[in-house]
Amino acid sequence: MEKRTEFYDGILYKIEYKPELSNPHYYTRKYVYYVKTEDKTYIHSKKAINTIIANLHGYKENDVWFVGYWKFKNKTQPSISNSLHKYFEFDYNEQEDVYVYTLVEPYDD
Repeated sequence: MEKRTEFYDGILYKIEYKPELSNPHYYTRKYVYYVKTEDKTYIHSKKAINTIIANLHGYKENDVWFVGYWKFKNKTQPSISNSLHKYFEFDYNEQEDVYVYTLVEPYDD
């Protein structure tokens, strides 16, 4: 998947996978996406984009934690299952005018 469009709550999201920024072939895999949308509400966009991309990878929205929650869980309840839980990073790139979503799948030996 290079580019695709998805709707969430009636809002259009244009999703572009960035293979040059990703590393899906290493132990801990990272998938980077640029997402363009008219939705300028950060919290709504974060939820929508996580839901869309989690689904693209075969996960449910709650299967992928936000990185802040992932760090909190690993600090307060350290365990193998928490450390190996999938999480995402989310930011806004002003130069490109896109949200940047990174899905991280920690390595399980």
